[in-house]
Amino acid sequence: MQPQSSPTPSSAYLAAKERLAAMSQEELARHKLELARQRAARERAAILAMRERTVRGRIEASGIPADYRDGAVRVPEVRKWVDSVLEGGSSQLVIRGTNGTGKTTEACAALMELAQAMTVRFAMLDSIKRAVDGSWINRSASPDEVLAGFMRCGCLLIDDLGQSPMDERSTAMLLQIMSERIGNGKPTIYTTNYEGTALWKRLAEGGQSHANAILDRLKMCVSVVMSGESLRKRVRL
Repeated sequence: MQPQSSPTPSSAYLAAKERLAAMSQEELARHKLELARQRAARERAAILAMRERTVRGRIEASGIPADYRDGAVRVPEVRKWVDSVLEGGSSQLVIRGTNGTGKTTEACAALMELAQAMTVRFAMLDSIKRAVDGSWINRSASPDEVLAGFMRCGCLLIDDLGQSPMDERSTAMLLQIMSERIGNGKPTIYTTNYEGTALWKRLAEGGQSHANAILDRLKMCVSVVMSGESLRKRVRL
């Protein structure tokens, strides 16, 4: 049996080998440094691409409406709050204002930035209730597991607090979410059209004790008031 011959090196390989052999020590050092630089650049690009895929996945799973994904944080107090969360802070934020003043736009812009560093969720109290109730039908997760998803995500935005009719179950669920998130140091954003007494009256539809406890927790939040002419009126004009 004839012994197998070794494969013949390619001409490109031989040429590269000759170039390396002809290099001075200084040239060889520069060549190795350039190869290391190129390898590091490829690794950085791969890490960046993986991070971008992760962030896109977080945003797609967040429930943030498509119309609210392109905004930028504009209010200085919100900017300061977002920066503090990105630095490890865990405070809560409530954005108040009348219809059309940009509360949801500003809140979603904050959420989009935070998606760079953590999981985020957009919800309204009604949508949380529907998700929990739907778990009884689709059986993909238990009601407790669905609720836990809102309590444990990196940052939760509850939009239009007090807008939908409140009952005892709604306020109990809201209070549970708020208490769990505060207790575990999870940042949360709330938006609402209502100020103190008016919000309490809405929440008290689900029981005064729950309303009192919820307002006590909202008083712990960083508070931002959006004012000015309705953005919706400007668009119509």
